[in-house]
Amino acid sequence: MSDEQEPGKSWGHLRPMIFRYLEKEHVDAFFADGSLRVSSFQLFQTHPDETRRDGKEGQCIVVHRNTSGTGQTIMVKGRFGGDCYVLCGSMRPSQQKRFKRDSFIAIHNPVGFGIVIANAIPNCVGGADSPVIYDRSIQVHRDFGNLDLNSFQREDEPTQLDPTKAMTLAGLAGHELVYRKHDKFVKEAEYRLVWQVSGVVQPYLDLRVPEARQFCYPPDDIRVGG
Repeated sequence: MSDEQEPGKSWGHLRPMIFRYLEKEHVDAFFADGSLRVSSFQLFQTHPDETRRDGKEGQCIVVHRNTSGTGQTIMVKGRFGGDCYVLCGSMRPSQQKRFKRDSFIAIHNPVGFGIVIANAIPNCVGGADSPVIYDRSIQVHRDFGNLDLNSFQREDEPTQLDPTKAMTLAGLAGHELVYRKHDKFVKEAEYRLVWQVSGVVQPYLDLRVPEARQFCYPPDDIRVGG
């Protein structure tokens, strides 16, 4: 307990219920043997449903601005999440019609769920889960301190940034870059689990993870709607 905490206080964290909307046959398969498909950002960009397709999925601009001394401003634009697998759900119940599915998996412990899935994904190096951040801007602003700008220069052209080196700067922004989405999709109330891998990412990956079922409820076990 820190000096600032008052004795006798406690703090809890309410995990959101995540509804993964699927066709009933896929829900039945998951609860039968743990069959589950995780997707990729490249697949999201070509979603057949135009109302749910986001062509800018994973695209972001990281702006570093530091005001010490003469000041620094660096902008890095790119697509992120190319080394990740993704599973999306909604924090809103009773959304089968919106997502054009007739059933769902209710994930009541996204952390436990994410960890067992990570153990089943080849070359997985880690992951994270979070609600999606909706915004009209794709810019993320950060102050990374007073940086050595020479370390980002091209060797053959010192007045220009090396794109590969600049992308390491974007990495300092952390997980947020793969959780940003245009606010025209805000009604989806999306919650996203992301697994980063060190190998090649396929458009999707079919897994069988029976251990993941303990962190989920089938539709008949919970009541949603009125």
